Amino acid sequence: MSENFDLQYLTLDGGTQPRAEIDAALVEEYAAAWREGAEFPPVVAVYDGTHYWLADGFHRVHGAKAAGLEQIPAEIRQGSRRDAVLYAVGANAAHGLRRTNADKRRAVETLLRDAKWQGWSDRKIARKCAVDHKTVGRWRDELTGEIPQSDERKGADGRTINTANIGKRRSDENDDADAGDGGDETPPPAEDPPKNGGDSGDAPDDDPPPAQDPPKQSKKRGSYGDRLRNTPEGLAAFLFSNIRVHHRTFPEVVLEDVEEALRLVNGLIRRYFEDPSQYGGV
Repeated sequence: MSENFDLQYLTLDGGTQPRAEIDAALVEEYAAAWREGAEFPPVVAVYDGTHYWLADGFHRVHGAKAAGLEQIPAEIRQGSRRDAVLYAVGANAAHGLRRTNADKRRAVETLLRDAKWQGWSDRKIARKCAVDHKTVGRWRDELTGEIPQSDERKGADGRTINTANIGKRRSDENDDADAGDGGDETPPPAEDPPKNGGDSGDAPDDDPPPAQDPPKQSKKRGSYGDRLRNTPEGLAAFLFSNIRVHHRTFPEVVLEDVEEALRLVNGLIRRYFEDPSQYGGV
């Protein structure tokens, strides 16, 4: 429910502005409309007990102030400044001045630069900001190195998983456990003396060599199955089969968990090809 609300109590500088900039021409247009008695949708503000954080309607508020108004219709919700930010990043997707790419990026980066929200999947951030999830993924990759990274991800079942060592090579500290402590090596078995035909002085008997099995034919390579395993389609089928088995074991896993896992796998694969040796590669 909306009510007429005093403009002086609205907080506009709390980081809840989702746009890259205020359009001065639109402010003037709104100011003229306010003066002529036009009716606008109520702005939205979130009250945390101290501040009324403006979450939607920045151009309307600036236009009303320019028109000399003291009150405008407003919808007041209970919550925190963070609640106002989450509301703001998706505001104007369906009304008001059409958002520019800069506006959309500002909204997405607001969540990606937050210690908590950056752990959300691309799809969840996309829903909040009303953008495509592929756009979120691209901008997330571009911000790598600029935003703090966490190795912990929280799944739908509430468990926290540390991803720092996923795919890492197991320690080799016990590789030589069976090699002894540096003592004498076991001598090789003694060879049988050559046969020399006894004391008769005759030439050594030449026993015929044992019959050898015919060489085994190597398995024909290059079949369709072999080729498929070395294609993107084959790798995708392999990943999908493992995800399907995992989902049978843990049915509480949801699509967002899988998407986040695939994003992490993408990062691991990049690091592997940059330095395979750290993962036991070539």
